Amino acid sequence: MTAKPKGKLAIDIYDQETKVIIIAPIAGIKTKDLNIKTEGNSLIIEGHRDHIEKLANEEDYLVKECFWGNFERKIILPSNLNTDKIEANFKSGILTIEIPKLTN
Repeated sequence: MTAKPKGKLAIDIYDQETKVIIIAPIAGIKTKDLNIKTEGNSLIIEGHRDHIEKLANEEDYLVKECFWGNFERKIILPSNLNTDKIEANFKSGILTIEIPKLTN
C-alpha cells in the first residue's frame, strides 16, 4: 500500500540582524496538531489538518488545491543560529518562529 503524500507548507523566512524569523500560514489547525522540532541543522514543522467535512466525491472537484491530512516542511538552518532558544507563536492561523543568532 502506498502512503499518502504529505502536504507541503508555504513559508517566508526573514534574516534580521539578531535573529531569523519563519512565518507559515496554517489555517484550520489546532495547536495540539502542530509539532516543531530540530534534527541536526534542520527545523521540521509538521502537523495534521482535518478535513471539516466531505463536500463532494473526488471526481466532482473542479479544482482541488487545499491539502488535508498530514503536512511537513523541513528547513535547513544556517549554522549561526541558537536552536536551543527557538520561540514559536501560533495566532490567528499564522505560525511565527523566531530563532536567535549566536553571539560572538
